Amino acid sequence: MPCGCGATWATGVAVDANGYFYLVGETQAARLPTTAGVVQPNGAPLDSTGVYVLGARGFIAKFTPVTSGGGAAQAYCTYLGGQTASLNDYISGIAIDSASNAYVVGYTNSKDFPVTQGAYSTVCGRMGRTAQQPM
Repeated sequence: MPCGCGATWATGVAVDANGYFYLVGETQAARLPTTAGVVQPNGAPLDSTGVYVLGARGFIAKFTPVTSGGGAAQAYCTYLGGQTASLNDYISGIAIDSASNAYVVGYTNSKDFPVTQGAYSTVCGRMGRTAQQPM
C-alpha cells in the first residue's frame, strides 16, 4: 500500500506562552496526519496512486509542550489550500498572540483557496495576485 509520503517542507515554527509549538509549511503528501474537526482534513486532488497531492498545499500543526517524561504530542493538524491540480499554496510563517491564536502568512495561486466571510480579498487574480493588486 502506498505510504502517502509526498514531499513536505517546514517553513515556520512558533511557540506560545504555554509551551505549545506550531509548525507550518507545504506538503504534497496525500496522508498528512490530520486531526478531527480541522478546516481541511484532506488534501486534494490526488494523483492516480493516491500517494501525492497534485500541487503543494499548506499545512498547520500544533503540538503539546515537550515534557521531560512524555515528549510532545500532536494537538491538531490541517491542510490549508485550494483543491485545484497544479496550483500551489505556500505558508511561509506563523505568529502566535497572547491568547494562543495562530496567524499564518503566505501566498496562493489557487482560485479556490478557503477564505472567511469579510476577508479583504476573496478572489485570486492572474499569477496569484489579489483582485485589488495592479498587474
